[in-house]
Amino acid sequence: ATVLRAGPEPIDTTGGWTLTPVNDGWELVDAGADRMVHRGSLEQLLLRLEFLAISKAFERWPNPPWLHAALVAKGDAGVVLVGPKESGKSTLAAALWQAGWRLISDDAVILLPEGRVSGVPRRVSLRSGGAALLSRSWMERLKSTLSWQPRADGCVFHPDEIGEGDVSAAAVVPRAVVFLKRLGAESITRPIVPLAGATALTSGIAYSNVIR
Repeated sequence: ATVLRAGPEPIDTTGGWTLTPVNDGWELVDAGADRMVHRGSLEQLLLRLEFLAISKAFERWPNPPWLHAALVAKGDAGVVLVGPKESGKSTLAAALWQAGWRLISDDAVILLPEGRVSGVPRRVSLRSGGAALLSRSWMERLKSTLSWQPRADGCVFHPDEIGEGDVSAAAVVPRAVVFLKRLGAESITRPIVPLAGATALTSGIAYSNVIR
């Protein structure tokens, strides 16, 4: 049984998957309605299971609105980096982390009551291109942590394991929302300009679970 705390009450994610050795590796079967089958090495499938368990937990939390975004913070002030897959969220978040920001999440940001946001409680996934931007000493520190795991396209890790003493709560107040790349838009450079609240809200809907 796996019990996670995503809100005021624990969420029980008992059962749901079967992990079995097969001739050419391992097989992970999701016992849900779609009964999806994943095949690969044991390390690959355990990582997959980690992400699936987190996703299932939040599906059982009543209507948690979230954005496909990264979240960094200094103190109680957060910056939300919004964008589609491979738009550079993790890369920019990792660069800011190395520059002294706190890296909370690289892929999903949960919208909480009273205007606060938090990250999804799972390891950060960084592709090779983003990892190459980190200094050698920073990467060596990452590799020395218990959560670090190499992947074919990069690595995963938990940034809290090499934090600089910032132990403030993960829930922060969003002070800025940065859109790295609009869906369907051309890749062009634009100056950073302030957005009205309504404009930021409607721009973020395309990156949320509200319309999925």
